[in-house]
Amino acid sequence: MCTIEEKRKSNKNIFLHFHNEDDMFFGVKKIPISKYDYAVKLCGKENADFLYKVSKTTSDRDIAESFYAKAF
Repeated sequence: MCTIEEKRKSNKNIFLHFHNEDDMFFGVKKIPISKYDYAVKLCGKENADFLYKVSKTTSDRDIAESFYAKAF
């Protein structure tokens, strides 16, 4: 089971702070804004498990950028 702890939005990407009990993962993944909007539209709501699978793992630089992005 996957949960989104926090969402942050930059100019190009949405950073999702995940907690996934199945994979023992707690961290940040990113997804382009257009793909995020399409994924939410496709599922009819924000599906954390689906977003976890389609988003990309971030680098250290991306994690720092995520904390400068605006929370929503």
